[in-house]
Amino acid sequence: IKTQNDMQADAYTYTILLSVCANLLPRDDRATRFLHARNFFESCCKAGYVNDYVLRKLRQTVVEDEYLTLIDYHNDASSLPKSWTRNARLNSAKRYNNRGGNRGRRRK
Repeated sequence: IKTQNDMQADAYTYTILLSVCANLLPRDDRATRFLHARNFFESCCKAGYVNDYVLRKLRQTVVEDEYLTLIDYHNDASSLPKSWTRNARLNSAKRYNNRGGNRGRRRK
């Protein structure tokens, strides 16, 4: 994605990349899972797209102590550094639930 000038990753992209790590990398290969998850999460932080979905998928990908280290012991997306979340839509699950039926669909 980084090499494509007309494409840009967003929170949804990073959630999918973390899902790939969680679902395709062997759980017993903690080092490889952590390496890839950390790289994707750090890219997400730099791009400012960390949200609760990204955090949930990160938590599913790595073990608890690795997760806490990566998020610097913050509880949820609203307590993270603003630079990590500056481009993300926070609390999107609540917004979708309030609109009735849009949950799980990407908005254009």
